[in-house]
Amino acid sequence: MPDLPVPETSPEQSGDSLPEFPTLRDPTVTFTAGPDTAQSMSRVYVRYAALQPANIATMLAGAALVITLAGAAWGKGGAVLATLVALVFAWWQVDQVRRLARYLEHRFGTSTYAEGTVSSARHGAEASDFVTNTSYLRIRHADIQRLVVHEPAVFIRMGWTFHVVPRELYPEPVLRRLSESGVSVRGRFG
Repeated sequence: MPDLPVPETSPEQSGDSLPEFPTLRDPTVTFTAGPDTAQSMSRVYVRYAALQPANIATMLAGAALVITLAGAAWGKGGAVLATLVALVFAWWQVDQVRRLARYLEHRFGTSTYAEGTVSSARHGAEASDFVTNTSYLRIRHADIQRLVVHEPAVFIRMGWTFHVVPRELYPEPVLRRLSESGVSVRGRFG
């Protein structure tokens, strides 16, 4: 794929304003956000950012270890105190996940996925470009470790980073082609 286009300043713009945000030439697909897009995107984002089974298992194992060590060191009272501390910590974690979900829903709902905003994607042989009203992202297919397909969104894992894009930006033929080329694609498609 050629390098990303550099936007040029139009004659109507003053010298102090920024140039228009770049758009995709010949997008493969375009998506217009609906009234529930921000909420759907934030839920999928939180699910993968905060609620991974491995993370939850690690926290539970850590809590069990602390409770066991406290019980061994200070008896039944130490185990009860450690259990109470673990419960307070768990409540705090749940509250943080709820706050993250509300924050993302607000952020997405007032910017990237506000009702009526348009996102587009262009899928090539080696990479995919995504454009929203706030970002321009290129993802090389070789960098994708896993795609997880949900009804409202597609979760894209690349090493320690990930992205969540509306499901409509990954048409069935693109998902099939990526799967056939060796990219791990999970979920319902095709």
